[in-house]
Amino acid sequence: GTATGTTHDDIALVRLEANGSLDPGFGSGGVVKTDVGSGTHDSAADVALQPDAKIVVGGTSATSFVLLRYTSGGSLDASFGSGGVVTRSVGTVGDSLGAVMVDIDGNVIAVGTADDGGIMGRRGAVLRHLADGTPDPTFGAGGLLSPDGWAGLIFRDAVELPSHEIAIAGYSEINPDLILVSVLHQGVPNHAYALDGVARFDLGAAEYA
Repeated sequence: GTATGTTHDDIALVRLEANGSLDPGFGSGGVVKTDVGSGTHDSAADVALQPDAKIVVGGTSATSFVLLRYTSGGSLDASFGSGGVVTRSVGTVGDSLGAVMVDIDGNVIAVGTADDGGIMGRRGAVLRHLADGTPDPTFGAGGLLSPDGWAGLIFRDAVELPSHEIAIAGYSEINPDLILVSVLHQGVPNHAYALDGVARFDLGAAEYA
C-alpha cells in the first residue's frame, strides 16, 4: 500500500503472523517502507510471491511504472534492477499499474495503463522484465506491448494461462464495457481470440472493473 507523509508518500508492506500480529522477522517489526523517488508520490498496487519466497511489488512512482523485489526478510533485492527497484515510463503524461505477476519462467509481468492525455490517449500496456529486472527483448518491443488498438482500455488484473498466454481483465473507457484481452507469450496480441484479441462484455449501461 502507501504510507502517506507530509512531503511525500512511500510504498509500504506489512507482513502478519498467522494470528494477525506483526511479523518481527520482516523489515522493521513487520513493516517495510520504501521511498522510490525523493519527494514523490509512491504507491503499491499489487504484489506477487516468487517460488523462492522473494516478494515482487508493482506500483507507481510519480508518473512512472515501478517494480520492486524484496527478499523474504523484507530487504530490497540488490540482484533486481537498481538496488531492487525498476522504474519505467511509457505514457507522456503518466502511468498507472494494475497488476503484477511472476510467470513460469521467472519473468516479472506487469499490466496497467499508459497515459498520453485524454481518454483516447490512455491505453493498455503490458511489460515483461527478466528475473534481473531488465526489459525482456523477446517480448513486444523491448519488453513492452502497448499498441494503438488498445486506446481507451484500462487494464486491472492478469493471469498466465497453461498455454503461456496472458489473460488480462479490465474495462473500456470509450464504450464502458468489461474486457478480456489475450496476449501471446512472445508479446503480441492474440488475434485469434475474439476481435483482434479483445473480448467485450456489455452487461448494462456502463461497466467498470
